[in-house]
Amino acid sequence: MGQLVRIQSGNWKKSLSGNWQFEGDPSEVEHYIVAQNNEKIESFTSLIREELVIEPECPIALTYQLPDAMLQGIVSNSQPANIITSEDVEVVMSVQEWTKGVLLCITYGSLNVARYEFLCRTPFKH
Repeated sequence: MGQLVRIQSGNWKKSLSGNWQFEGDPSEVEHYIVAQNNEKIESFTSLIREELVIEPECPIALTYQLPDAMLQGIVSNSQPANIITSEDVEVVMSVQEWTKGVLLCITYGSLNVARYEFLCRTPFKH
């Protein structure tokens, strides 16, 4: 039996002070996928692509931040967690199982994914 997981497309923004905020596409309705706890990254990504109608060749970044309830009132300044491997899927699904509050943030398209990856870089220190 799978779990219902909320997904949203949009883009990450990073303020000058280093705070990360996901800005969902306001024209989108809520989307959900049903995923297994032991879902492989390939099938997990396929579920998301199918739900959001994203072509296989389109670049995509799968990310999440811990729900506010898990942060106990602390504002998170950390960058979002990337979902890259099947182990990452297991982690996010275990958090989802305990809280039911995980939002998977989906960034797609060449320019949007490149912008996100650029923002994730550690600042240059001389």
